[in-house]
Amino acid sequence: MGAKFRGIALVLAIALTWSSALQGSPITIDTFTQPNPTPLLFVPPGNNSKLEVSQTVSGAIGGQRDSLFEVIGQALINSATPLIGHDPNRNIDAFQLATQNPGPTVATLQYSGTNALNTPTSLVNAHNLGGGLGVDLINGTNDRIQIPFLHSDALPEVLGLGVAITVTSPGGFSSTLTKNAVNSQSAFVLDFPFNQFSGVDFTHVDSIRVVFNGARQTPEVDFDITGIAAVPEPTSLLTMTLGGALCCAAGLFNRKRRQSA
Repeated sequence: MGAKFRGIALVLAIALTWSSALQGSPITIDTFTQPNPTPLLFVPPGNNSKLEVSQTVSGAIGGQRDSLFEVIGQALINSATPLIGHDPNRNIDAFQLATQNPGPTVATLQYSGTNALNTPTSLVNAHNLGGGLGVDLINGTNDRIQIPFLHSDALPEVLGLGVAITVTSPGGFSSTLTKNAVNSQSAFVLDFPFNQFSGVDFTHVDSIRVVFNGARQTPEVDFDITGIAAVPEPTSLLTMTLGGALCCAAGLFNRKRRQSA
């Protein structure tokens, strides 16, 4: 009996090691570790006021993060106050946004590589990830873009926060997928499965754009996200791995039993 269980334990250990290796392929889109410390930003007051920020940071895919914050209608001095990077007050790496009336705020993060086009706006899409050839977000087993939230609060509460991701690949191929982040004071994860996009090659992605509150334009939103990454689906992968391990273990046990008989 001891040999049997040692054999099963060995198979399971090998399977779990193999599973961990398979899951070791996430592609970081943004860690929000930089700038450190995060600068204090605010959208200036005015009608349809905007704030554009372009940051060269090592934690962002392509080495550059472009941000745009737009207040629809009349903006006050505190209508939108974003924080991007390491927050020493809370000791977190995050993108934090707090907004309030009278006008809703649309926030955009863009990753398209280094913008060498010398354009007057930081949010021009350079389509320059992978030097213009694109990067492989699948990387073996990845099947979704994942955004972990620390919390999300949108008013009115019934609407939640709309989040849209647009992915492009060389040749002008583009696809947008929109999800809804429900109100929650607890941490949760918002998934954007690759198979729900269409017309884009995830092995050659030359730009990624994430828009918060773009379509619905909820009047007030407050949220914190701690990263953006392309990752594998852990539950199904672990289930398949353990299922295969158990089948191997059962076969090993049956073979030993036949040999003993």
